[in-house]
Amino acid sequence: IEIDLDVNGGRPQLRVHDNGTGIAASVQSQIFNPLFTTRDPSQYSGMGLTTAFTIISEHHGSLEILSQTGSGTTAILSLPALDAAGFTSRKTAF
Repeated sequence: IEIDLDVNGGRPQLRVHDNGTGIAASVQSQIFNPLFTTRDPSQYSGMGLTTAFTIISEHHGSLEILSQTGSGTTAILSLPALDAAGFTSRKTAF
């Protein structure tokens, strides 16, 4: 596993890459869907990426998965930068 921290476009970015089997192109569009899993559903809920994506999105971030069968997978997490007072520069209306 390789981990890289960087700033891209003023946004902190975390990249995590593994050298596993990768994710088949035929299922990549489904990986953030609730209850989707390529593993044994009796052992895995299929909620991990769904939960991560939802939390990151609620914090105005993004989660991107780049994968190719046989070449591993890279997850890229990007979040808005905080100013000195600890607030994001993006304004949110409630």
